[in-house]
Amino acid sequence: MAIEGLRAAPDHVAVNVSKEVGAWTEALGILGLVQDRVSETINADIEHLSSCGVAGEPYVYYPQAISFHGLINALDHGKFARHTYPPTSRNHKVWALGEHAAGSGGYTEHELDRIARHQPYADCLPHVRLAVYEANGTAKLDRLLHFLGLPFDRHNAEPGQTTQLDAINQAIRDFESRHEGFTMTPLNTQAMLMIALARRARGEGEAMPASRGYFRDATLPRKFMNPVETVHPHKFDDPPLWLIGMMFSAAKGEIVLDWSRGTAKEDVGVGLSVGPKLVKAHRPS
Repeated sequence: MAIEGLRAAPDHVAVNVSKEVGAWTEALGILGLVQDRVSETINADIEHLSSCGVAGEPYVYYPQAISFHGLINALDHGKFARHTYPPTSRNHKVWALGEHAAGSGGYTEHELDRIARHQPYADCLPHVRLAVYEANGTAKLDRLLHFLGLPFDRHNAEPGQTTQLDAINQAIRDFESRHEGFTMTPLNTQAMLMIALARRARGEGEAMPASRGYFRDATLPRKFMNPVETVHPHKFDDPPLWLIGMMFSAAKGEIVLDWSRGTAKEDVGVGLSVGPKLVKAHRPS
């Protein structure tokens, strides 16, 4: 295992690098992935990210090895220094149980892993990325949430209205035109769960991600659910729902995997991730 490249933006004053490295080594240990030189390479990656031009929270990106099931298991059963947390809550209509279970048509763990492995840079060597802070954020909402107050996509937008997906694409174009050597992608749920795992590993009672607001995953397709069939089996004049995967953190630090209709809400946002341009890792045929 080798983590390549990174640093932590000039205005990222909240990060204690040695503490970050320790938390990530512990988090990766919980996931059973720690080998030699992990701390050294994570430290080098975080240092490299300091020139990326934005502030944020570092997290380890390794979708080839870290499964969705493994993340949930680590969050629910990992041994954390000072706090215990309620088990992760999953709305099973959207976040199906089991690695391959179809559930009620929601995202299976198998599907979530497949989608994660097809994201940009998922085939690269494991590395550290930065979950970007909202530059104009307030203390009232989570600083990892962006483009609040916009509808998610065209499904809920008025003609000509900017959506959160539009805003992500524009942010990527703007960032990559100014910062050679770095890339920007949407932040996904697995990244938010990795950040939660590291915060728990630090053992300082930190708030879990999206504890002040709600996070929509811009990397997942909508899922079909017809509420008429579940609530009123004989009524067919209401429109079906195409739901979006959403997560938030409840009062006691519980991670909640839920769903969103995608309408414009002042406390519901999406996320952005920045990392280095990397060469894809060699995969055995």
